[in-house]
Amino acid sequence: MRDIGAGSATGSSTIGAIMRVYLALLCALAAAALLWAQLSGPAQAEPAGEDPASLRIEYRPGGYMPPGFPLEGSVKLLSSPVAHAGQRSRIRIECTIGEAGMAAGETLEIWKHFTSDVEEFQVADPQMPAHFALKTAAPGAEWEMLVHSNALQRNSPSVFPYRKAVGAKLAAGKLAPGTKVYFDLGGTQGVRMQHYAENLFNFRVVIAGADGRPRDYVGDAFLKVVGGPATKLRVYAPAYVAVGERFSLEAIPSDAWGSLAGNHQGWKLAVQDPTLGTSEFEYDPELLHYVASNLVPTQPGVYRLSVRSADGSLEGISNPIRVENHPKRRVYYGDLHQHTYLHDGRGTYEELYLHARRNGLLDFGALTPHHMPLGVTGPSYIFDKFKDPRDNWPDMIRGNKRMNGWRDFVTILGYEYSVGTRLGGHHNVIYNADDAPTTMQLDPASNRADVGDMMDVLERSGVPAMVIPHVGGGPPNWTHRTDPRIERSFEIASVHGVFEESWQSHLDAGLRLAATASGDNHTVGFGNSYPGLIYTMTNPLTGVFAYGKTRDAIWEGLYQRRTFGVTGNERILMEFSLNGEPMGGELPAAAAPAARMRARVSGTQPLTRVELVKNGRVLHSINPARQSGSLVRISWGDNIYQRRANVGFGEGVLEAESGAVRLERFLHRDQEFERMHQAGDSVRWQSAATSNDRDGMLARIDGAEGALVFRLQDPHLGPLEVTAPLDVLRRDGYFRWRGLGDKPYTHSYLELMGIEVAFEIEFELVNDQAPLDIEFDYEDRDPPKPGDYYYLRMEQLDTNKGWASPVWIN
Repeated sequence: MRDIGAGSATGSSTIGAIMRVYLALLCALAAAALLWAQLSGPAQAEPAGEDPASLRIEYRPGGYMPPGFPLEGSVKLLSSPVAHAGQRSRIRIECTIGEAGMAAGETLEIWKHFTSDVEEFQVADPQMPAHFALKTAAPGAEWEMLVHSNALQRNSPSVFPYRKAVGAKLAAGKLAPGTKVYFDLGGTQGVRMQHYAENLFNFRVVIAGADGRPRDYVGDAFLKVVGGPATKLRVYAPAYVAVGERFSLEAIPSDAWGSLAGNHQGWKLAVQDPTLGTSEFEYDPELLHYVASNLVPTQPGVYRLSVRSADGSLEGISNPIRVENHPKRRVYYGDLHQHTYLHDGRGTYEELYLHARRNGLLDFGALTPHHMPLGVTGPSYIFDKFKDPRDNWPDMIRGNKRMNGWRDFVTILGYEYSVGTRLGGHHNVIYNADDAPTTMQLDPASNRADVGDMMDVLERSGVPAMVIPHVGGGPPNWTHRTDPRIERSFEIASVHGVFEESWQSHLDAGLRLAATASGDNHTVGFGNSYPGLIYTMTNPLTGVFAYGKTRDAIWEGLYQRRTFGVTGNERILMEFSLNGEPMGGELPAAAAPAARMRARVSGTQPLTRVELVKNGRVLHSINPARQSGSLVRISWGDNIYQRRANVGFGEGVLEAESGAVRLERFLHRDQEFERMHQAGDSVRWQSAATSNDRDGMLARIDGAEGALVFRLQDPHLGPLEVTAPLDVLRRDGYFRWRGLGDKPYTHSYLELMGIEVAFEIEFELVNDQAPLDIEFDYEDRDPPKPGDYYYLRMEQLDTNKGWASPVWIN
């Protein structure tokens, strides 16, 4: 019995050990399966009532290939599935060749998304960063290594919305089915990853035929890119608060480019100014940032709250907070133009909405994928269960409905309708409804109809709808047939640039369109985007005056045109009225024998210019920051529409005819590859341009004499040289030059508007401690006439701008 008992005990121990190993293996497999499901695999639809904060996101990279494209082989990531934004990683990939094999003259290619600014690879030196290499045991295989420049917007042949990064052409030999090829991306020094976080980054492996066209899709290597180290706090508060009203302050530890920092937890934060009360910050696991929830103002005024970490390494200042005794309408900030993985963007519906609230800190937002057969505006979509974005519309509706109201975030259902300029151009369609039929569902033949016909179809949707024209892949036309009940606003700025001239052409043609501004963003940074490789502007925002933070209230503010647009993700406050009628309104001429305007602006930087505009021309201008002295603000840019970063990259130098110019600060740096530095007695820089995106600097000219000489080598305009006489600048405080360089340049859309391509530069003596708030009244000496319109615009020291919607005279 004792022996049997002893044997049983030993057997139980052995069985227990086996079970423990088995359970550990099951756990490991489950964890691996969960990671794979999160990164790539399809997930079951979530119950509608599930808390969005705990959603199992169905991440998708987006797959765009020519029709009939075969799926052959497989890809496995061998290195870490996590990389840090803006930092170097060595990435190893195993590729298994499919049944078709690979013949001499064909190429193994690695693609990345067209907005990803992953460092350009090189094959010359294995000891240097970003080295690309491969290995295979295939006998007789010889390779020709290929590198594709980041400077190309699209490869030839196009694989948009991907771009080729590197490749290896099989110069001799062949690869049999099942052959394994091992890629080393980065080498011993690693490759610098993109400068923005992304839940599902992918390197796509493809076989191209001898003609250079994609032949087989092999697979994707998936990574998660997390934010870099924390360098700053982004601090946000409500724009309007009543005296005695408790409100919350939110703070996000961010990396240098605005992503949630990889080390965002574990900080102790405190409000530095007790003017509005004190509160402890607590980490919110749903929002993934810190919230102080019991601040209470006791006096009216405009406040900006400073927040700092306990160790002093992080700090930030909030947006302006206007405290009033009895605020009526309040201002809410949103973005009405965000692309998704369905076409040329990134991110799934819930993922993007969560980002908009957590890291974008938006009050409202709309996802706007191109809602037409994708072959019309890009390659065909064949990888998933859907072949047309109409098939995705029910999923978009579910995501929109699920996320509406989560942590006070308002979702707005929408999509983008894009046709050529001759047919009306690009317009976003948004609805005030949880559910609505798209124009393509109402009339499948309408996907290429002119915008006027599209609006006729939209009228049949049975729910409130609006369209917003914008300049993107193609510009809008102000001569198209319209419906003023539907076409109510214009997107004046996006990551593509600033388009005030186009807005004014619409206004001058009689279209009564409010000022809005949104991202048109193609990365995952909904509401707070690093623009990526192509674009050079951080996404703008729309401010809406509304009676509350609900979809109906936001919609009413949008429809009544009580809106303003701002660039740079800056929560600037703008108010404008004419004879008491707020922005977006209309006044009968008989009731307006005089035009008395009132303006209030609260910036996030010192104000350099606040202007009242009548019928497209400046009526009155105030320059709060201008003063005599030795600090000069220089800003420059051009109006070339649809420029992109890669084809707008220029180099420049600023120097004095005699003496030195000293750099104080680079203004409006949106991209990592934009750089500026002191070079002896001069300042040198590299920057990229989109339309009306103003680059700039603050510089000291104490030791400069004669003139300031500005030189820029521009890929479109050629060499530009501007001389600013210092005696004129010191006398007037201002010097402006507008013109062209030696290389003539035309643009068809600008010609259509009757506007010449031009480069503009401004030199202005400034006080960098100028006021951030201004309030004034002004009366137009000329009585207003029917058809007149007036609006307010402003500019900050950092070159960020804002526009309030007009008031029109009937």
